Amino acid sequence: MNDNRADVRIVALAKCLAKRPRTPAWVMPYDLTAAVLTVRRYRVRKAAEPTMWQRENDSDYQRYLRSRDWYDFSLAIMALAGGTCGQCGEPADDVHHLHYRTIGNESPCDVIPLCRSCHMEQHPGWEKIRISRDVWQIINRGRA
Repeated sequence: MNDNRADVRIVALAKCLAKRPRTPAWVMPYDLTAAVLTVRRYRVRKAAEPTMWQRENDSDYQRYLRSRDWYDFSLAIMALAGGTCGQCGEPADDVHHLHYRTIGNESPCDVIPLCRSCHMEQHPGWEKIRISRDVWQIINRGRA
C-alpha cells in the first residue's frame, strides 16, 4: 500500500481517537505535522525489527498483534503520544495493553505507549523468552 495513503488513514484515526471524551495523561495536543512525522518514524523503527513468526499454535491474541487493525491502531496511538513513552518520556517502541477486556476494540484508555525497558518492566521474564530471527532460523534449520 502507498505509504502516503496509509499515513493519511492512520493520522485520521489518531485525530478521531484524540476527540474521545476520556483521554489518558500521555496524549499530546493534536498536531497534524507531528502526527505524520511520528507515524513515519515509528513505521521505520518497526520495519527494522525482526518480524514475528507465525506458528500453528499461535493464540488469537498473537494473530491479532500481527493484524492490520492492530498495526494501524498502534501507529495512531504513537501519533497521539508524540512517539514518547507514557512512563519515562523516552522514544516509545511498543504499545502495551493495560488490560485484555477490549481486545480488538481498544481505546486510548486501554493502552499505553512504552519504551522497550518500561515494557520489559511490565512483563517480567519476557526478555528470556524472546528469540531473535537469526536464532530461530538456526534452531529450525533442519526441520524444513
